[in-house]
Amino acid sequence: MANKGKSTKKELQDKAFELFENRGYDNVTIDEICTELGLTKGAFYYYFKSKSDLLLKSYRNTEGDLMTFYNNCIHLPADEQLRAIFDWYLNHFRLEDFQNATIMLPIQSDYSGKGHFIPHTTQKIILENILNKGKQKGCFTPTINSSEIGNFIYTYLIGLACLWSYYQKNIDVEMELNNFYYNILLPMLKAPDF
Repeated sequence: MANKGKSTKKELQDKAFELFENRGYDNVTIDEICTELGLTKGAFYYYFKSKSDLLLKSYRNTEGDLMTFYNNCIHLPADEQLRAIFDWYLNHFRLEDFQNATIMLPIQSDYSGKGHFIPHTTQKIILENILNKGKQKGCFTPTINSSEIGNFIYTYLIGLACLWSYYQKNIDVEMELNNFYYNILLPMLKAPDF
């Protein structure tokens, strides 16, 4: 029964994102999502409180995936952890799931003043932890402000996601991400004897 529930929840999310992409978030109702899948409205409300709750839970699943990935590479040196996180993002851009992010970005932008803002604290904390570890272990210069650099990295990633979405995926994300990482970020982080 648990697998059926996970399957139904994923079907609801997938169908909702498909409809949001095709018609826009505001133009899709919960009834339409359920009708498309042959489910009752009660089935929707069993898993989600609202359309915005569906978005938030989808986003939190992605952050959970990143946290699991981070925990699996926590044993690596900080410079390798940071590169691994960038590779995770690069892979995320390639996955079909990233399509969900391209739908969420404009919705979040439109609704950020209406209580629908999705905080990005998990991702920023992971980046800050890696930077702090790098400072402590001598991989990164000890004078960097880990919080500010973590915000800088995250802001770049969100900006790249927005451009990727806006230009209908006609951006070489790997080239852009690697350019940022190797030509901008690493020179900022480089320890004197790195």
